[in-house]
Amino acid sequence: MKQNCPTCGAKLSPASLNLRVILEENVAIVQGERICLTAREAEVLSVLVDRAPRVASRDQIELEIYGGANDGPDSNCIDVMLSKLRSKLGVHGYIIENKWGRGWRIRGGRDLADA
Repeated sequence: MKQNCPTCGAKLSPASLNLRVILEENVAIVQGERICLTAREAEVLSVLVDRAPRVASRDQIELEIYGGANDGPDSNCIDVMLSKLRSKLGVHGYIIENKWGRGWRIRGGRDLADA
């Protein structure tokens, strides 16, 4: 269930995450604080947030950000971006979990407080 901001029209993330990604500006907003991201980091984070609390597979992420093409079968571009996102968001209480063999999901905010 995606909602749009009534002011700017940007996609709003699920309320339980308290995290918003603005792709046009390559930023994430957590409790009013702006976190600068690269364009690809913003795209990956947007996929995770849009699918939260479900798991996003590597194929789903690559399809969303590359249109299905990637740098090859052994590409670790997604892994590198996820590592950088973990560093940037971890200090704000967000966790990007690896669900072995399935993909990743993001948790944080009230989602972790309720767990």
